[in-house]
Amino acid sequence: MAASGAMARWVTSAALAAGALVTGSRSTATTDTAKASGEDEYDVYVRHPRVEDLKILVERFEKGGQDVWPWVWTWRNANGPHHVYLGLTRDCVGDIERLSRENNNVLVIASERECSRVATAEQLASWQCGVIDGKIKLLDVENKMLMLADERIICFDRLIIAHDPASESEG
Repeated sequence: MAASGAMARWVTSAALAAGALVTGSRSTATTDTAKASGEDEYDVYVRHPRVEDLKILVERFEKGGQDVWPWVWTWRNANGPHHVYLGLTRDCVGDIERLSRENNNVLVIASERECSRVATAEQLASWQCGVIDGKIKLLDVENKMLMLADERIICFDRLIIAHDPASESEG
């Protein structure tokens, strides 16, 4: 977290890529806006993130210990590879169940309705997979990370995009 009473550090995407932080002199109106939006709670805050920013934000979080926004919600760790499913179909269920037995990190990004078509909430919980009802806003395939529309950054080792066209015709 940014130090108490300290002015928030905010950056533009270009400044972030250049390794510079924009700090200090902002007008009172801008500072009040930052406080109202919560920007002053972070060490680094990017207002309009781009794909190129994701890697830098994750590095600042992991190596620099900085509190960043968009926030790094999941990152690679020693507990095993991180598998992310965008959507959930019957074809995915067996794979997710197997991965859960192998102590992998599994995250499903799908609506409750989409999940309920193929698995119960109890099954998903027993497989120890996280479930987020969200939409992808940015995808960095090269660095294996994405950002959701709510600005959560998710790092992955494997991304599976699952879609069942038949589900579109259902109610």
